[in-house]
Amino acid sequence: MRKKKNKKLKKKPIAARDVGTPELQMKRALLVGPGDPSFAESAIGVLFARGLINEYQLKAGQQYCNLRRKIFGSVNPSTADLIGSTRGLGLIDEETEIRVRNRYDHAKNALLDCGLVIQVAVDKICIYDIMPLALINSPHHHPKQLNNLKIGMNSLCTALGI
Repeated sequence: MRKKKNKKLKKKPIAARDVGTPELQMKRALLVGPGDPSFAESAIGVLFARGLINEYQLKAGQQYCNLRRKIFGSVNPSTADLIGSTRGLGLIDEETEIRVRNRYDHAKNALLDCGLVIQVAVDKICIYDIMPLALINSPHHHPKQLNNLKIGMNSLCTALGI
């Protein structure tokens, strides 16, 4: 009698499935165009999915947002804010707090060196998650806005070492 060898089948990773309602799935698909709908959760993700910024700029924008959130807390109010819980860094050691603040200050100063218009454009997208609909719908009609955004994102890449 011949024994069957226990072969492990190599399974291909399953793509993330959008489990939202059909309306939300349609909204996410329209936001990202031909890109991955999983990036539709933030304005910077939509810009990446549409190919307006690259992977490094996406990562720099996300890190910049996370650093700011660690220091100042979320820009969006939550229930925790209403009951008076701690915001920002909370309970961490002093060395980590200094490191996070220095990293954020370095990134913020790099943006300010680019000029106030560029700094505001990047903050609107990365920090406040304001969707630049005019830029998303017709980037070729807004080359100055797109160029300002790319200059700011590149300065974040440099400042954060990405």
